[in-house]
Amino acid sequence: MKIRKARDVIAVLKKKGFFIGEGDGKPNHHTYYYLWIDGKKTAVYTYFSHKPGSDDLNNHIMKSIQKQLKFETDTNTAEKFFDCPFTKENYAEMIKQKGLF
Repeated sequence: MKIRKARDVIAVLKKKGFFIGEGDGKPNHHTYYYLWIDGKKTAVYTYFSHKPGSDDLNNHIMKSIQKQLKFETDTNTAEKFFDCPFTKENYAEMIKQKGLF
């Protein structure tokens, strides 16, 4: 996966239907983003350090985010998700087909 700025990844997540939500209820240093489809919170989420700012997200972190977003080993589609040809509707359909909503 390409190295990306945290702020750019967060902007894409928000555009694709992710909203900030509670983590596991334990105090931690992360901000969780959960996918919402048709007004309902799904189990699909990713998280970032509290101060993502303009930090670069290296390949290892981007691979973790790819898996959390349920792209598993499909790096090509994950890259399209972050570069925006893969729309919010495309993503929602993929999540539904995987039985995650």
